[in-house]
This record gives sequence, structure tokens and C-alpha cells, in this order.
Amino acid sequence: MTMAQISCFVALLAAVVLTPLSTAQTTYTHTVHSSVVVLRTGERSPRQLGNLRTALTSHGAQQAYDAGTSFRARYIAQNSSARIYGLNELSLDNAEFCAMCLDLQYTSASAQAFIQGLYPPYTINNTATVMLDSPSVYNSTFIEAPLGGYQYAQIHSVSLLEPNIVYLDGSSPMTGNCPRYLVSGSEYYSTSEFSTTDRSSKQLYNSVGPSLLADVLPPKEWDYSNAYDIYDYLSYQNAHNASASRHLSDIGNNNGQGSILSQLQWLADQEQFALNGNLAASLSSDPSTTAGIRAIAGRTLAAKILGLLFTNVVTEGEYYKLSLLVTEFEPLLSFFALASLPALNSNFRGLPAFASALVFELFSATPNDTSATAYPPVDQLWVRFSFRNGSDPSPSPSTLQVYPLFGRGPSQTDIPWTEFVSAIEDIAVGKIGDWCNACASLAVFCAGFNASLSSTIGAGASSSSSSSAARRSRWPVTPPIAGLIGAIVALVVALAATAAIARLAGLRVHRVPPRGARAPDLAGFRGAAKMPSDADLTVPQKVKGGAGISVESTPRERVGSWELKGVKEEARFASLRRPSFEDDGALDLGREAVKPDERV
Repeated sequence: MTMAQISCFVALLAAVVLTPLSTAQTTYTHTVHSSVVVLRTGERSPRQLGNLRTALTSHGAQQAYDAGTSFRARYIAQNSSARIYGLNELSLDNAEFCAMCLDLQYTSASAQAFIQGLYPPYTINNTATVMLDSPSVYNSTFIEAPLGGYQYAQIHSVSLLEPNIVYLDGSSPMTGNCPRYLVSGSEYYSTSEFSTTDRSSKQLYNSVGPSLLADVLPPKEWDYSNAYDIYDYLSYQNAHNASASRHLSDIGNNNGQGSILSQLQWLADQEQFALNGNLAASLSSDPSTTAGIRAIAGRTLAAKILGLLFTNVVTEGEYYKLSLLVTEFEPLLSFFALASLPALNSNFRGLPAFASALVFELFSATPNDTSATAYPPVDQLWVRFSFRNGSDPSPSPSTLQVYPLFGRGPSQTDIPWTEFVSAIEDIAVGKIGDWCNACASLAVFCAGFNASLSSTIGAGASSSSSSSAARRSRWPVTPPIAGLIGAIVALVVALAATAAIARLAGLRVHRVPPRGARAPDLAGFRGAAKMPSDADLTVPQKVKGGAGISVESTPRERVGSWELKGVKEEARFASLRRPSFEDDGALDLGREAVKPDERV
């Protein structure tokens, strides 16, 4: 055997030893144990411009439904090679399936549409059901769920004001909860890149502005600084407004510019990647502590993905076999940058299409003679990343494209679980308190996680205590409870400040009679005018005097009556003065109670 033959044999043997996953069909069994799908919402109406409320369109619902159908074919269908082990094929189990979305109409509706495709309506015949201990059986009678057996998933809808929002919307562009992200983003608009692009694109925006933007945006804002909002609006108009679509086509043909919408999308891609994918950007005023702040949404998303997969590992496959996270494009763009995906494909520098999905599969590669019923040890677990392009309408599971993460080579698409955990931990922001500090956030829930607050609470801890004891003393209550305490304290301080300002301004509190109510009587008086019930008085209009009564053209308070004969006017009105709140402190609690005095 020649040296060349020996070298070829050694190289072939090394390739076989170093790539065990490539021989999965002959030597190893691949079993998917869990998958996390991060879905961008289906098509919706524009987020900023226009007079329409932002909502999922019927086309967007169909996009999300098709995505759910695609993943059903991959993970649930009997004949699928990537079927998730133990996942119920027919009925949805909320312990196995986890869904989480932003508390917005178009994200929650996207989640619902996805689940409709993933677990369509399901029912079985009466005979089979009666023999089962099933929630569908009531008094030995089969009761079908509405809409032909519709299945109801538990969807965790995250409010914009609760802590878990950071995992789906870490940059918080809609709420402004991450000030450092916003300030760093604003600095982009003073860079040379922005100025150059703004000048070169001015003609393009001016060509579409008069006919398509005049009703929604002032002319001075037809520029690159609103690149995404303009593209978002015109893309929607192009798809739903035939007149707008013709205008865009005519402008491109007349100016020889080709597809206007493609150019607007390119500009929107560049703007949004600069705002969400620039890992080198920081605050110019504090570069050391704010490096990578523009990718904060991807960092918190990465932490959530790892947490869901980790739960499946810890529970040995009992929980979270399949997880769905529905959000907007900002976290996806940030994760692309953090995972070094733009270096593999420049399309990862652009906006993902509606209903696009990031997919993280946790699987095992075990020898064929290993029992498939036991959850594998950690050293046999792997993670594979795939991307589903929402612009591909095919529901086939083959639309998933596998990519290596974190700068690995093209053949290293499968990452050992322990290495994946380490790589995610390097980029993730997993603790809400860390996010609050990184963003310098003033969100209400950050009061419970603020570092300065925790150090203040623990200021009295003994210096001789151990480090663990010191940590316990700094947090005598859990962070959520501390946040509630902080909110209550803030409310009390605000009320006290308001009361002090009112006091200094001379404001007083008094009772206001209900609208339409007659002014209260003064010890039986009904006012200046004679009432029908005043039968004891007969007052001619042009008579003065008589029984102590003075009648004048201008009504005054009545001062004469048989009830008050002999009572001096000063004493009478002094006794009728209504007490004020300032007199409450002079009450004599030991005084004898008032006795009723009844007369006819």
C-alpha cells in the first residue's frame, strides 16, 4: 500500500469518526424531544401610519395557519422523521405545548391561527368515547366541542407592563421601557452612514410622497429616517389597495427605477438592522456599560429559548415538548446578529417576512440498540437551528432551512447541548433585574429588581455574615413583592405631595350638593321666595312692613316667621351656621347625646 493510499484511508477513517451524526440512518437513531418555534406575526395592518387600527389581516391569519400546518406535518404526523417523541397526535395537551405572545391583537390572533393549523378540530365517534374516561363524555353522552371539535390552547398573553414582556420585546420600542436602547438608536441618525443614505434616497421618497404619503405623513418626513414606517405602510397598501399598487408600478416605470417597493424594503432593512443588529453600537456617553444595547431584544429572547429547552431536559421530556413564541421582527433581527447568521447569508440582515420562524430542535442521537423509552443523558443531546421563510407559501416541512450558529462551519449545524447552553449564556440576558439595569429602565416592575434598592435594603446586614446570608438579608422579600411595595410607596409619596401643594395653594375640601338638588334649608327656611307650604304667611307684593316682614323687589333671605318670634337676628344666624371640617377637632365626645323633640 502506497503512502497516498494510506493517507486517503486515514482521512476517510477520521471523517467517519469525527462526524457521528452523518451516519444517523445506519448507526444512530434521531429522536426529537423538544422544539421552540419563534414566529413573527402574520401580516397585519401598518403599525404606525394610516388610519387603520393595527390588526391581523385575513391573509396574515392564513399565513400563521399555514405555518402551524407545516409544523404539524414535521412534528406530529405519523410518518414524519422528525416527530417529537411522546407528543399527542390528536388532542392538544397544555402540559406538552406552551404558547406565549405579546398582548396585542395581531400577535395573539397569529398564535391562535398557528394553533388551529397545528391541532385542527378533533372528534371521535360516540362508541369509542363512552368507553374512555374523557372530558368529552357527559352523563355517558358524547359532547362535541364547538366548531366541530375545536381545541382550546392555553396562550400566555404578556402585557406590555409585566416583567415577562422583556423576553418577547426586550427593546420595548412601543412602550419606551428601555431608554438606553432608544437613545442609542437615536444616535444612529447622526452617523455618516445615515447621512449618506438619506441624501441618496431623497429622490425616491419624494417620488412616492405626493400621491401615496400626503394623507399620513407631512412632506418634511418623507425621508430615510422613517424608512420602516413608510415601507410598512406602502407594502400594506400595495397588497390591499389596487389604486396604490398601480401608483407604485407607474412611478417605477416612469422613473426607470424598477420595483419601488423592493427599494423601499432595502432601505427599511438597512435602517432596522442598524437599530437592532449593530453589536458594536453603544451609548456615546457610556460605551463601557452599554455595548450591544441595540441587540438587547435578541439577548432576552435567547434566554427564553434556552429556558424552554432546559425545562424539557430537567423534566426528562414531560413538559414543553413544543413551544411557540409569537413576537415582532425586532427580537428576530437582534438574534440573527448575535448568532452570526448575516455572515452566512446576507438576507439575515433584512426584515424577516411575516410568519417567518426561528426553530430550535432538541434531539438525541443514540445507538440503534438503545431503548427509545428512556430520556437520554445530557451528553447525547444536540440542538439544531432552522429558519422558515414566511414568504414561502408551501406548508411542506421541507421549507425549513438549517443553518449553523455562532460562526460554526457549514457542516456543524448540530451543536452538542452543553456547548449550545454555553454559547447562549454568553449572549443572553436572562434575569429581569439585569435587563432593568442594562436599559436603565423606569418600568414599574423594575422597582423590585433595582440594584440600588437591593443594596439599600441590605445596608443593615452584618459585615461578619457569610456571602449567602448577606444575599438573604438584602432580599427579605421576593422581587415581585418588593416591586409591589415600591409601587405603594411611590403612590403614597405622590398623594402626600399633592396634599401639600393643595394646602399651600389654599384649597379646601367641602361637600358639593348633587346636581339638581335644592339648596339645604336653614332651620326650616326654604329660601327668599314664598313656597306653597308657607300657609302662615300672606304677603301682598306692594306692601312694606307688617308682621316684621319686608318685601323688596330684589328677593332676599326671609327673615320673618312665627317660628322665630323674639329671636335676635345675630343669634339666630349664628346658630344656623353650618359647621365646617375645621371644627371636628373641637367635638366633645363626652357630651350627652341629642334628644329628639317632636312637636305638632
